[in-house]
Amino acid sequence: TRWHWNSAACTNIGLTLNVSDYTMAAADQNIVLAIEQAYLTDASLTYPPLSLENNHLLPALSGIGRPFAVGLLSPTQIRVFNTPDGTYVMHWRKYKRPTVFAANTETWDVPGSFDACIKQGMIWQLYSFKDDLRAPDAERSFMGLLQGLAQTERLTVGRRL
Repeated sequence: TRWHWNSAACTNIGLTLNVSDYTMAAADQNIVLAIEQAYLTDASLTYPPLSLENNHLLPALSGIGRPFAVGLLSPTQIRVFNTPDGTYVMHWRKYKRPTVFAANTETWDVPGSFDACIKQGMIWQLYSFKDDLRAPDAERSFMGLLQGLAQTERLTVGRRL
């Protein structure tokens, strides 16, 4: 889910003439869940926001001109559409992928207000793993807590998830 607290700025990418695919900076690779926003600048202008295609719909070949859309190509690359007709700098923000827990020393990527929801989700999963008859009730309770947090997000931030 694209929560406001899970958004972060990315390293700018320099776009060059006749190149449509770009590799992200190492700090951004493999952690971009979706592009939140992007826009271009050149030596004198800041252009309107780019259209975001976070579902791999941009074609491999395009016309040449000022790019008007950007999309994720892989966990390490993006593609702009049109192929740039000059030199631009793309400024962008991402929604981060959640941390994959590899050890019990990892920390949650969520605010403390989610603690009760996380606990309920873990209880539901434990019930499910043990084929416990309480699993469906625990799932409903977890989903209710999660929907409540999503509703709070919509009200406080003023956007849809």
